[in-house]
Amino acid sequence: ADVINGIHNSGAKVAAIDAPSGLFAEDNSNNTGAIVRADHTLTFQVPKLAFMFPENAEYVGDWQVVPIGLHESYLRSVETPYHYLLAPELQPLLHVRDKFSHKGNFGHSLLVSGSKGKMGATIMAARACLRSGTGLLTVHCPASGMPVLQEALPEAMCEPDEDENIISQVHDLTKFNTIGVGPGLGTDPQTANSLKLLIQNAPCPLVID
Repeated sequence: ADVINGIHNSGAKVAAIDAPSGLFAEDNSNNTGAIVRADHTLTFQVPKLAFMFPENAEYVGDWQVVPIGLHESYLRSVETPYHYLLAPELQPLLHVRDKFSHKGNFGHSLLVSGSKGKMGATIMAARACLRSGTGLLTVHCPASGMPVLQEALPEAMCEPDEDENIISQVHDLTKFNTIGVGPGLGTDPQTANSLKLLIQNAPCPLVID
């Protein structure tokens, strides 16, 4: 602890090798008085579970994995409930678009979202949906949310609910390739019933928040 406190008081940039001294690598039962606070951690072969806890960010700093030649087939055989995604695993999901393609070639998504006072969640979800690559987006939202949505996100099509303030029903779902539902939806019983019917009748994949 005295050595670690000396490091903290030095004013120097601190680099940790494999893991900051004093940090438990496999759980979160740390003595917070005696852990090196690293600006940068170079860790061997795989990240440690402790790096994934937000309360350990002040000790780990920015971290980078350094391969040291541990046996890959052994690492793949170790059973674990923990998984994380890397850019190479996500890359194949990004489709290459033809020079003459247009929005009609990339599917039609429905977003069922919003209630009075929660249209910000709808706008953020709609932006995320468009950014993810959908071609067409229709947002089913309370009627009172239409002006907000159309001003903030003119590229999204709007389908107003019959109710001014909540989602009370969802109409024809057959023209959509995927459906997102949930952001800012609220807890009104009528909305809950609409959600139940949507889940029962959806003809395509659902993303539910």
